[in-house]
Amino acid sequence: MVSFYSVDPVNWVRLIAPAVVMIGANFVAGSASFLLVRKLRPLARPLELPLQLGIGALMSTVVPSAISQLLGITEIIHHYFVGCCAAINFFRYLEVALDTAPRGVTHNLLPFLAFVSLPGAEVIFSPKDERVVKCPPGTVVKRVVGMLLSGLGVLVSFCVLELLKGASARDLDVSAVPLTLSDMARDLSPRQLAINYFTCCVFAGMLSIMCQLGAATFALVLGYDSEDVMRSPMVLSQGVNDFWGRRWNRTVHRFLKRLFFTPILNATGTRWLATLAAFAASASFHEALVHHAWSSAPPSLKPGVQGRLGYQVAFFVSQAGLCYLERLLDRLIPSLGSLARSLPYPLQVLCTAIVISPFGPLFTAPLEAAGLLASISKLFPSIVLVAS
Repeated sequence: MVSFYSVDPVNWVRLIAPAVVMIGANFVAGSASFLLVRKLRPLARPLELPLQLGIGALMSTVVPSAISQLLGITEIIHHYFVGCCAAINFFRYLEVALDTAPRGVTHNLLPFLAFVSLPGAEVIFSPKDERVVKCPPGTVVKRVVGMLLSGLGVLVSFCVLELLKGASARDLDVSAVPLTLSDMARDLSPRQLAINYFTCCVFAGMLSIMCQLGAATFALVLGYDSEDVMRSPMVLSQGVNDFWGRRWNRTVHRFLKRLFFTPILNATGTRWLATLAAFAASASFHEALVHHAWSSAPPSLKPGVQGRLGYQVAFFVSQAGLCYLERLLDRLIPSLGSLARSLPYPLQVLCTAIVISPFGPLFTAPLEAAGLLASISKLFPSIVLVAS
């Protein structure tokens, strides 16, 4: 059976509008934060620190809530996106407060505002002269093409999911979302692993679209370059450490590395402990986003989300274990690591997907139960072949 779904462009406007308002609020709060850095930090560091933390708390709680109320946000994806921006705000101002931000951030006002305001991506500063890096010619076109390719990936993923499930993604069926760990462990068939994989592809593609959009806007308006946030993790990763360390959400990776991984590694010399700390921090703020989604979900969906609270903590702990296990096996059995690296590139990618996919529902199930996947599907037009 063939079904056609159109898209209302207003849905995209409603999704982007909170980010635009948040950027404006960050320019105001960021100006105050920059003033504290330049005027108060040289004289009274103990006084500046709590003030910076206060700005971060304000920009990650009160301001996002006020923006949601001001814009009359009701759709779950809009609430979740505002929550993501709030989480990024918290870590940006925490880095400013603890002085772990990239060197050069606090030298001039405009680059500082770009650092605290850019949602999803991170402005690049040169390690040589600590100045913001200007984007090379063609950057905006590159970002737009990246957005289109990511959108195409989401469309394809939805088509595959709907064929595998035999139902439209727009029709939320919470009963089909795994509830318990035993439910996930019982069904590890190729079909279910494919569902896990393509569900993760939808979330990865959507994250890539929003990050590319922010990066393109700042490149166009300010001429500032930013790092590629998503380096095709679902289709190019050659191992678990490659997936998390070099390809998935480089923005989060960078601030977790500066705030948690590097300080703990320097203090203890224990790589696995530093890795665990970084994943634990990631688990904490992702779980906070799930709680935010739970509080924003319609009353009919709240029980389904509540039954899956804690899953994202379990997901990130499991991924820390996989990263450690991969490194341990490579060290204890070098021939096994050499054999894995000698495999053809597509086979390495397939093996990585097979290893990670069983854990996918730990990440996606709470979000699916809140209606996020169904909400994302409304942003994309599609012609879907649904098995009858």
